[in-house]
Amino acid sequence: MKKLPELLKLCLVLSLFYVTLGDLLLPYPYGQMSTQIKLNINEFLVGLFPEGNLNKLKRTQTTLDQL
Repeated sequence: MKKLPELLKLCLVLSLFYVTLGDLLLPYPYGQMSTQIKLNINEFLVGLFPEGNLNKLKRTQTTLDQL
């Protein structure tokens, strides 16, 4: 029972190591997969934020000035 949290911590550390340094230290197929994982994580995080007009205050001020 006590080994489960330790195992989870080990898996987390190894996963972080693989994602951060895998493309530099591992041979070709594994390093390339690490790079692809980084790109997928980046695309996911960028996709969480909306694109477009983020400056709503300026757009609102312009509308009010036109009135």
